[in-house]
Amino acid sequence: MLPHQAGQRWLVVEEVLHVMGTCQAYSSKLLDQIGFLYQMQDEKNLYGFDDSLASLRSRLAGFKNVFLHGFEIDHIDPGNNPFITWKQKSAGKWMRRYNEVVQEYQNGTRSLYYEDKE
Repeated sequence: MLPHQAGQRWLVVEEVLHVMGTCQAYSSKLLDQIGFLYQMQDEKNLYGFDDSLASLRSRLAGFKNVFLHGFEIDHIDPGNNPFITWKQKSAGKWMRRYNEVVQEYQNGTRSLYYEDKE
């Protein structure tokens, strides 16, 4: 349960390893620890894993990832279009590299902090 004032509704959250999806909220303290949410500046083709990698980076930086119950997100993308087909194909194509990057974050060979090299 999140802290609340007397008379306010309880907000139930569930601690999770990572959150999938782009509808995420981050504290400014977290952003100070990991920098921008964009990662993979050196991996231009590794598309579609930003949410999972941001959750991993936040957890490894010492923050909790939580899912807020009661939130309903309406996705307006109906799917079955060329973009969705490309996105699914790309995610499958880059899964091996994604797993390697996860290992790099976990073993400390890749910095959790985003450093703009440009």
